[in-house]
Amino acid sequence: MLAALLIRHGWRRSRIPTGADLLIVNTCAFIEDAQKESLEGLFSACALKDAGAATHIVAAGCLAQIEGDSLARQIPQLDLIVGVNDWPRVPGLLKALSHCPTRRLYRSSTPPLLAPAARVPLKGRHTRYLKIAEGCDCGCGFCVIPRIRGAARSMPEDAVLREARALLRSGAKELVLVAQDTTAYGHDRTGMRGLAPLLDRVAQECSAGGVGERWIRVLYLHPSKVDDSVIRAMTQRPVLPYFDLALQHSSSRVLRQMRRPVPENGWEPLIDRIRAHAPQAILRATILLGHPGEKRSDFTQLLKFLEWADLDRVGLFRYSPQPGTPSAGLDAPPAAEVGRRLAATEDLLLDQATRHAAQMLGRQFLVLVDGPSTSGGVTVRPWTDAPDIDWHYHLPICARQGSLIEATVVGALPGSVELEPVQD
Repeated sequence: MLAALLIRHGWRRSRIPTGADLLIVNTCAFIEDAQKESLEGLFSACALKDAGAATHIVAAGCLAQIEGDSLARQIPQLDLIVGVNDWPRVPGLLKALSHCPTRRLYRSSTPPLLAPAARVPLKGRHTRYLKIAEGCDCGCGFCVIPRIRGAARSMPEDAVLREARALLRSGAKELVLVAQDTTAYGHDRTGMRGLAPLLDRVAQECSAGGVGERWIRVLYLHPSKVDDSVIRAMTQRPVLPYFDLALQHSSSRVLRQMRRPVPENGWEPLIDRIRAHAPQAILRATILLGHPGEKRSDFTQLLKFLEWADLDRVGLFRYSPQPGTPSAGLDAPPAAEVGRRLAATEDLLLDQATRHAAQMLGRQFLVLVDGPSTSGGVTVRPWTDAPDIDWHYHLPICARQGSLIEATVVGALPGSVELEPVQD
């Protein structure tokens, strides 16, 4: 959205950073690794400015929102530091730089209204992200998102549909619905019906006009809110039965420490229910290790759960305390112990992924072409994998970005799959 706004005000997008008049680093602050990566991006941009290869640097996003004062002190080369609620002001702020060079930090606490906005696709028009809500009311003890993004605010259903239509008209083959908690969609507004009815209506838009295969993918599901209506909606094509579940842990004691809802009988009934409704479903989960209060018995229980669940994809994270969160004031397990738990979990997940990869050999998939591969040919994805976060697929042919091709798996290792096109 910011790129589209700047283009509307006369800026042109540069394909390479060297020589640019403006570099914008969109920062993240969710976990320590993301903060470090954001700082590395800022330092790299400032090095270009110091070398005379860039003119202005803007730090935007989450880290700018919560650590703006610190960034201003640490990195004097930054021309602007703009929080998550102030990006609509960026064109005007850039214009005023020459008149007010001493004020750099803009970080308000009042969030703008969530509404459809013009967007510029940064990686191609075939996969487009559609934000259906902003903010979060969950109050998890380890999470800084409510402090950054504020309370949950859903985009009205008709507005979501208008944006979906616009993205489809612009060539989108895959719509990825996102929010900090997609399953909370509509809960903040009287009269809104929730995620499942929204998915039904977006699916109707995708199916209209007989334009061929399209995908609707939903990310960031809170497992405690995945009811039968959501499961049903996510098993009706073109919605993909791809369940991205923020489980975080399986121990009820640790979940309480995290200030998350505790399932009465664990996560097993939910997983059984999803697989009963959709045997072909892909289950992806995020798991957080080393949270304060996690004992060895909790970790052992988690390992047993992961072994039983045999999830298709897992995002494994190590707890890092975030200032201002309730969990930050609690004692976490020793770093060395957490390292051992992390290694043991990675070993289990690698064994499972190796078996999953072997089972793919010879299977045929319809794959979406994401773009050229650095090793020649193109990178592609079947519906089973989300962009940027799941496995890498390579097809050794030239193909148009956004096209759909039938391909067969001829080689597979955990995270890396080689395909060949199906011969007519």
